[in-house]
Amino acid sequence: MKNTFVVRTALCLAATVAISGCHKHEMKSCPPETAGEISRVCFRLNTPAEEGTKGSVPGSDTTIKDINIFAYSKGMLEGEIYVNDSESAEMEMTAGKTYTFYVLVNTGDIDAPEKESDMQTYRYSLGSLQDFTDRGIPMSAVKTAGIKKAEEQVELLLSRLIARINLRLDTRALPGFRVTSARLVNSPADVTPFISASMATSVMSGDSATDEDLKLLNSGKTASFHMLENCQGVLLPSNNDQWEKIPENIPDGKEKLCTYVEVSAELDGSVGLEGPVTYRFYLGQDETSDFNVFRNTENDITLITTEDGLDKVSWKIDNSMLTSISVPVIAVGTDGYIFYTGSNGKFIPVKAGSEDWNCVAWGSGKYVAAGNKGAIACSTDGIRWRSVNAGSGNWKSVVAGKDMFVAAGEGGWIGYSYNGTDWQTMKINSSDWNSIAYGSGKFVVTGKSGNYYGSLGYSTDAIHWTVSSNTKYQYIQNSVIYGNGMFVATGKRSGYTGTSGCSPDGISWEMNTRTGSVEHTSTGFGNGTFITAGRNEFLTSADGKNWTSIGKAPATDCKCIAYGNGIFVAVGSLSSGSVICYSSDTKHWVKASDNIEGIGINGICTMQ
Repeated sequence: MKNTFVVRTALCLAATVAISGCHKHEMKSCPPETAGEISRVCFRLNTPAEEGTKGSVPGSDTTIKDINIFAYSKGMLEGEIYVNDSESAEMEMTAGKTYTFYVLVNTGDIDAPEKESDMQTYRYSLGSLQDFTDRGIPMSAVKTAGIKKAEEQVELLLSRLIARINLRLDTRALPGFRVTSARLVNSPADVTPFISASMATSVMSGDSATDEDLKLLNSGKTASFHMLENCQGVLLPSNNDQWEKIPENIPDGKEKLCTYVEVSAELDGSVGLEGPVTYRFYLGQDETSDFNVFRNTENDITLITTEDGLDKVSWKIDNSMLTSISVPVIAVGTDGYIFYTGSNGKFIPVKAGSEDWNCVAWGSGKYVAAGNKGAIACSTDGIRWRSVNAGSGNWKSVVAGKDMFVAAGEGGWIGYSYNGTDWQTMKINSSDWNSIAYGSGKFVVTGKSGNYYGSLGYSTDAIHWTVSSNTKYQYIQNSVIYGNGMFVATGKRSGYTGTSGCSPDGISWEMNTRTGSVEHTSTGFGNGTFITAGRNEFLTSADGKNWTSIGKAPATDCKCIAYGNGIFVAVGSLSSGSVICYSSDTKHWVKASDNIEGIGINGICTMQ
């Protein structure tokens, strides 16, 4: 995850709205001999241009609901007014004196201290965020002016005591991300109106996203939040790592006073993970060290979510409730081991003989595994297996279709069974068959014949076969699958590219000698998409002709691809075993929580 702060601190004072506290009168200078007489002082209040309040704070940024004005001279209070009507904002002051006027707007009636020094350090406190709604946005002003005329007008330029936080999310790299809430945490509850860079001494629940704000965030637009100024300082001066701007690194217990943004979202499984995730990041003038949020400023923040960021578990990203998408599987491998997914999501091994299992298929209420030296095993639950033999050759692929199982193997051997345990075998030629598929009432088998020829066979009953070998069949010799009314197969590498072919009937093939950049040894189909895998390369296609790389492959040397319950499953090799990966869209993959150590997995199917 990257939290990109684009902080703009330009004061919002380019345009003002003037509110006058006096009617127009001719202003006359007081002659020297009238010094000490009473002067009528009217106040003209100028508010910053309206920002357009968002978040859970309704209303206008320029609304004035009440006004406190305090006049000090020589350090002592000499006059004060509290009015709800700006037209009556006037005082009677002594001509010939200089006053410092302190103004508070939308704060309610304030009791002024007698000493100016106490006014300068006065701290205004919010009862709750509701005060913004009930009273309006708090503002302040200070101005020193000499009173010389019988009637004076004093112009006061108000400054909002709040900052606006503009939040936008860039979720393009994390599909299926939906914001469910966004809020400010440790929002300041107090501020010094007349001392800039105010440091909060207490906090409260902060501004939060409304339903309309959530719609904006989820559409890539900006939502805004309001808070009082809170300048806790540069607390991590030597830090250059945004991942270290976290509570445990903030000194002197100030982590409880620093304001941060909390964004909660749901992932729908598009990237292989589903469930809630929460992002947190402290506000400030940068991503690493500064914790200052100044009054009367706009602070633009873009939260960029990435798939890699979800691997970083910290205070900044809480992904403890995320779960990996998965589907229960039957995985068959070396040394007679078969694994099934248990109720806890873990892979549980069972032993079915000692030969290497190469493939597995589901059909007619049974799982059938096939392997070396004629080994066949059958199970109705994936846990208890009955082992039988069908010939003595090495079976490489098995498929269910037409209420039967058909296996293909080395040396031209084909086997078929109507119940998974009683098998008939036949040698239809001398080719080494690598893969078999069923679709549209037909079995199609592909393989190789020597080093220069590929082989193709097809049958409607698995008993009577039409077989031929040709150099062009090398392009489809490795793996074949059926889907979308089309047989699609991949084959031997041609020059510096992979190869593939497609056929509506399994007989006439359209070959493609430019399918990716490596040889692809396994194919799969699901949800209208063909997928093929080679070493460090995965490709997808909607029609079996035009292929697109999905980028980084989820697993090295992919052995098998399956599909079930809306999830693709791929099996890859590890230096000491195998890894199983899942995806709902073929683009974003997540690895199973546990690897299969010490066993090479050669075939897989989803559990029914």
